[in-house]
Amino acid sequence: MNLHSIPSSSSPPVIVTVLSSRSPLIAVAPLLSRRSPPVAVKSILHHQLPWFSASGNILFAVALLCAAVAVTTAQEASNVRATYYYYYPADNNWDLNAVSAYCSTWDADKPFAWQSKYGWTTFCGPVGPTSEDFCGKSPTLQLAEGQATVRIVDQCGFEGLDLGEGVFSAIDTDGEGYANCHLTVDYEFVDRGDQFLDE
Repeated sequence: MNLHSIPSSSSPPVIVTVLSSRSPLIAVAPLLSRRSPPVAVKSILHHQLPWFSASGNILFAVALLCAAVAVTTAQEASNVRATYYYYYPADNNWDLNAVSAYCSTWDADKPFAWQSKYGWTTFCGPVGPTSEDFCGKSPTLQLAEGQATVRIVDQCGFEGLDLGEGVFSAIDTDGEGYANCHLTVDYEFVDRGDQFLDE
């Protein structure tokens, strides 16, 4: 087995295992970012691995796939404070403009079915997208009593979530959340496809 070290950036390395026509090989390559042009990666591989041109696109595809898997990190957090807020979405016809939600700038024109599919929440969680990037995302909340999926429509001024009262009451099955004025939840951002279509 041969060990080839490809010049790395400051990013931590990812181990890419591939098979050549000669022998197994482990390539240590830098993690790819959005700024890493594929042609540059291909050039590095060709320079370090003389037989790369023979293996060509197969090796390149394997390297890119493995690197992509490595840079995919779970966006989730545990023991997050979740309070509640009175949006009254049904009374406001699920209209983000009517409640002056932060995300109305980007999402107010989305279909009614999309707006009303999940209960609403603000989001200022310790892990996950920020600012307009979180708008429209629908993380799953998990706690001992069960789980719920919510739609991020607003931002808040503390590290946590401010759930629509309807969502809060649905998951606060024992009333402890109201008694303590908050719940403690875990959340995870799940890829549900196109967040801006009726999922």
